[in-house]
Amino acid sequence: HVQVASTSSVAVIAFDVCYEDADLVIVCKPAGCHTQPPASRAESSLLDAVTERFGAGVRLVHRLDYDASGLVVFARRQDVAGTLGKAFEAHAVRRTYRALIPIPLPAGQGGVIDAPLASGGGKAWVSASGQRAVTHWRVLGETAGFTELEIELETGRMHQIRVHLAHALSPIVGDTKYGGAPWTRLALHAARLELRHPRFGRAVTADAPPPWSTGG
Repeated sequence: HVQVASTSSVAVIAFDVCYEDADLVIVCKPAGCHTQPPASRAESSLLDAVTERFGAGVRLVHRLDYDASGLVVFARRQDVAGTLGKAFEAHAVRRTYRALIPIPLPAGQGGVIDAPLASGGGKAWVSASGQRAVTHWRVLGETAGFTELEIELETGRMHQIRVHLAHALSPIVGDTKYGGAPWTRLALHAARLELRHPRFGRAVTADAPPPWSTGG
């Protein structure tokens, strides 16, 4: 991966480039930065940094929580942005996450959390009147003294993984917003993206190991 950074006077945001061609870029967002500029514009965002690296035509396709890390897709052409946006809306992009939870579970155990979610005021919650939300999870084993999960989203609601895990299993390590114990960071990472190239139709896969598996 190539390490690049924003030269903004507000903050420096370093990120790895995990895939790049003339149509799209996939980068690994660090935890603790906005994917797109906040309303206040008082802080730099990943979009600002990616724009500095790749030019003003870069368009954000989807978002990742401020406290989470991992893969984010940017389009380098307007038509590509539209095609990729439709693919995300149709759930045609396979997204795999890693998360740590504090309760012990046997490796290989897994399940599906199917619980509708409502949101407002910067939070989400399980609600019978909410939108359909489905999360698939599987235990990978023990990491850093916690249980590491592999998670795939069938839908993409606000804070879906965080709320679903807190509802059905346990809050994610470091997720104080949803009942988790404080840690060095929110232990949620977008580790893999699989999609069809918007112009050529071939498979595009990007991987980024979670920082806790690489000593980060």
